[in-house]
Amino acid sequence: MLICSTSYTQGWVQKAVFNWNELLRRDLLALRVDALRTIERGIEENNAFAVNVGKRSLGTYLARNQGDHEAIRLLQEAAFYFVKIGDEVLATETYNELGNAHLLLGNTDLAIQAFLTSLDYGKSSSDPTSAFLAEVNLAQAYLVKGDTAKACGLLEDYKRRSMQLKKFEAVANAYVVLGEIAQAQSKKALSLEYFQKSAGFGIKSKARFIRAQALTNLAIVAFEEGRKDEAKRLFFEAYRLYTKVGSTKRIAESMNNLGEFFVKTNQLNTSLSWYLRTMRYSAQLLMLQPMNDAHTGVIEVYQRLSNLPDALEHMKLYDALKDSVILEKELLKTEQTELVNNLNVYSYTQIEASTETKNEDWYKGIVWGVLLGFFLCIFLMIATKRKFFNSDGVDK
Repeated sequence: MLICSTSYTQGWVQKAVFNWNELLRRDLLALRVDALRTIERGIEENNAFAVNVGKRSLGTYLARNQGDHEAIRLLQEAAFYFVKIGDEVLATETYNELGNAHLLLGNTDLAIQAFLTSLDYGKSSSDPTSAFLAEVNLAQAYLVKGDTAKACGLLEDYKRRSMQLKKFEAVANAYVVLGEIAQAQSKKALSLEYFQKSAGFGIKSKARFIRAQALTNLAIVAFEEGRKDEAKRLFFEAYRLYTKVGSTKRIAESMNNLGEFFVKTNQLNTSLSWYLRTMRYSAQLLMLQPMNDAHTGVIEVYQRLSNLPDALEHMKLYDALKDSVILEKELLKTEQTELVNNLNVYSYTQIEASTETKNEDWYKGIVWGVLLGFFLCIFLMIATKRKFFNSDGVDK
């Protein structure tokens, strides 16, 4: 059951909720900016709903871009709040994201608990997809634990229920994970079938992100089977789709895929240009992991070219670039710490205000209780006297 709030009538809060869904896959830095703006305005206007929407966005950014354990606390607080106001849709989504955060930080058992909680709240949600939203991520958690059978069972159920609701993007996503499982089990024919189905449902749903993910996996299968021209075409197509979506992390990954493809096909200069391009792009967006991967690729290219001087020069440049990115991330973290401190003060103020209200209500209750008792005593005394005088008259 959803408890209506005046917050829902405010366009900027609704926009922040929408931005979370859009930006968590597309642009995490933009999500961070939106989170800070939402929290600050929420505190200024004493809007608890907005503050917790912002907490969810900031927690998502911290988990996915920085691996920061502060993400867990922010997501937990937001989830508790959405449960408290009776918004099962946001509670379901936030517990699912809390599970993702735990999974990214290596807390697999806690991730499973969060995903199960998400599924529990999803059962009473007004959104029919909430009832199975977390199944695909829960399957990923079971895969980490090595329980492939349970993971596949969840994915099949997720796929079936998504199909019933014609949620083709979700169907495509399920096929991607099933394909990756088959690929890990060296079942090439089955993995290819799953990836092809994923791409087909991605096209059907017009979900470019899912389609690009499937095309990337198809490219890997094609390369392993010696179909290099097809693999190249698929890698490029995936890259173009990610650029259209604007998914910064996936753009960097797809550029690295192209760099690796050209290394393995012995087109070293072309590979070098893609890796260097990835490094510049990742540094601008403060993404260390794809930047590190690109750096490793560059070193491999120089080793193959037996070019030690350029390799050493590159390492110096890379160290300087990495230091600048780390410094920038630390500055962002300092800004976030100040905001979190303000959040703590805000939360404390809210608790104090709530406590004062309760104390005031308790005091008023005592006063009214005393007054009511006093008037009741007077009423009984008057009633007793009337009964006495009436009785005396009858006897005579």
